[in-house]
Amino acid sequence: MNAPGERKLRVGHGLFDPLTGELCLDGRTTHLRPRTAALLAYLVQQQGRVVGKDELLEKLWPDVVVTEDSIVQCVKEIRHALGEAGREWIRTLPRQGYLFLGNHLDDARVKPGAQHRRVIAACLAIAVLAILLAWRYWPEVPPVTTYVVLPFANTTGDPRHDRTADDITEAITDVLGRHRSTVIALSTARTFKDKPVDVQAIGRKLNVRYVLQGALRMDETQLVLRLRLAEVASSVQLWQQDFRMSPGDPELRPNVIGGVVQVLGQQVIQADARRSGRPEFIQAAENVRRAMDVWRGTGSDIEKNAQMIALLEDAVRLNDDLAVAWIWLSVTYLQDLAFSAEPAQRLRRAAVAVEEARKRLPLSDSILSHKVRVMMEQGRFAEALATSERAIELNPDNAVSHMIRGWVLNASGRHRQALVQLEKAIRMSPRDPSLPGMLAAAGVAHMRLRDEAAALDRLADAARLAPRDGMIRLVFAGALGAAGRLEEARAQLAQFERLRPGFTLGRLRAFDEAKGAGYAERRQWLYEGLRRAGMPE
Repeated sequence: MNAPGERKLRVGHGLFDPLTGELCLDGRTTHLRPRTAALLAYLVQQQGRVVGKDELLEKLWPDVVVTEDSIVQCVKEIRHALGEAGREWIRTLPRQGYLFLGNHLDDARVKPGAQHRRVIAACLAIAVLAILLAWRYWPEVPPVTTYVVLPFANTTGDPRHDRTADDITEAITDVLGRHRSTVIALSTARTFKDKPVDVQAIGRKLNVRYVLQGALRMDETQLVLRLRLAEVASSVQLWQQDFRMSPGDPELRPNVIGGVVQVLGQQVIQADARRSGRPEFIQAAENVRRAMDVWRGTGSDIEKNAQMIALLEDAVRLNDDLAVAWIWLSVTYLQDLAFSAEPAQRLRRAAVAVEEARKRLPLSDSILSHKVRVMMEQGRFAEALATSERAIELNPDNAVSHMIRGWVLNASGRHRQALVQLEKAIRMSPRDPSLPGMLAAAGVAHMRLRDEAAALDRLADAARLAPRDGMIRLVFAGALGAAGRLEEARAQLAQFERLRPGFTLGRLRAFDEAKGAGYAERRQWLYEGLRRAGMPE
């Protein structure tokens, strides 16, 4: 119980002071940022009621233009401060808001009556107001990576492409928001549609560091999307690039959008490095840029992988605080892991790199999801499932987190649950750069549930979207073989062998057996299908 006159809130077994932001729980003391403290205080005040995001923006950010990502970041920080025991105390209800379920008692030796509750509410309101007023004296500095994606213009002369321009704007905004970025809500960005663009004025009004503009034009039979990225402080155009796609061909959009997001990330990393003025940081950022260029380029995937590892290892040597280099290094170590000459060593390095990334960005749901992937490759399926739940709690709107959870469910033999998770990921982000991985895993789940037609449809779509992905091609060949469509299976296997010459069924089985936990036994259907297709033992 709190002593009479105290204004602290009881949260679980701990105490929270909304004025100072100090949370004492389970022997730990955490100091929350003012905005985060105000959000926790407001949710406690509204305990048991779903609080919508619009309400939170109105109450806690009354005079500041921010996005829903600001709320998401604050909730991440609160959950991190509450620790494992408190993860269930704040529930995210998709498209509704947040629900606080933790206990709170304030100045209560006996159950308060209605009048007492009104006094408590008034005290909380005063605390929140005090924090809000304090913000007026704090300089409002935009986070390192803050964007506004202005509505892309349709300059084709064909009004039918208005929808195309809007769709691509929305898709890029959505994908950027799922990376380590704060992106102004599309509804706010649309207020600038068809208006003259003053980069510095927009930046000041929205408190962002970067402005992305785009225009869609027609070049003979192709649509061309020209994008420009400008830095607000200097009005300098950092980057301009054209992206081409065929009209009415949505299958190309995941690759276009993925390319846009990667290039934007590189430009921002380089701009921040230049701002630091440190030559080693600038070189580290340049290494990341070159690694991404290699990743998007043509040529042998084996050679590309080796080049990327060399560049990224040098990047973290030059700037070991560069989280993006650590996470890409981990991703690269896992790339084509089954086909590596030393998969166990690569997996150990991937595990080290993802932990280094997590040290620098402990609240990143994307990095936590990649850790789930590492755990899955290690055969730690039960731990991976539990960790995937935490990643989704951090950001329920990250389709990739749902996809990776689907992968783990598949690997655990829980194919029906996997299919539900994977189809959800596909619905959430049908233009995602990771769409081929979602489709391929859904195909495996269908195959194990004895729906061969649906399985082969999904795998065919995945192979078409990612023609150079060796594992997708291999699984497609095995599924065709298992279904008795041997001519098609041999054709797919031949394409795989051009991508990964010399790979044998024995190597695949040995790689799977290293995971333990019955994983290889659950893949017998694949081995038999590949054997029928003619894969050498």
